[in-house]
Amino acid sequence: NLNIRASVESTVRSVIHPFGGHLCKLPVRGAERIKTMTILSAAMVNIRRITGYLSLNNNSDGLLTALC
Repeated sequence: NLNIRASVESTVRSVIHPFGGHLCKLPVRGAERIKTMTILSAAMVNIRRITGYLSLNNNSDGLLTALC
């Protein structure tokens, strides 16, 4: 069985890691910019995971091939 807590903690770590890990130092200031950076970082994590999953399972070129 999957440990849900471990999965969530892994996702949170993946989102904040590019910004200094546990320090969470974002290169921007202001609530709106912080929100935007966090959302875009989470989107990139998801895109990388989907691309990796598709390339392993389909032996394809990744997301672009799967969508066409």
